[in-house]
Amino acid sequence: LINTSKSGLLDIASVVSALQSGRLGGLGWDVGDSEADLFRVEPSGQMVAVDDSLKTIVTLPNVLITGHQAAHTDIAVESTAKTTLETLLELSSGRRLTCEVRPDS
Repeated sequence: LINTSKSGLLDIASVVSALQSGRLGGLGWDVGDSEADLFRVEPSGQMVAVDDSLKTIVTLPNVLITGHQAAHTDIAVESTAKTTLETLLELSSGRRLTCEVRPDS
């Protein structure tokens, strides 16, 4: 399971159970908007999980948590900048936007 959306969308206890039982092979988790509710930073600077499910999940060998930083790779930043500039050029020239999302009519 790869979750790059908001952290509240996962039922962590269910994910832990599925990982431990083998029903889920692994978790890549780019946690979202409520990390402050999930982790705290110790005076030493170490980040620790707040609840029991999180304390378990961070010890599993088939879990990778990126702390909402997975989008900060060179390729991702370059792609975001390119798309932004292309969209600005399309807007300024009056062209239809390539990345425009329209609701179904």
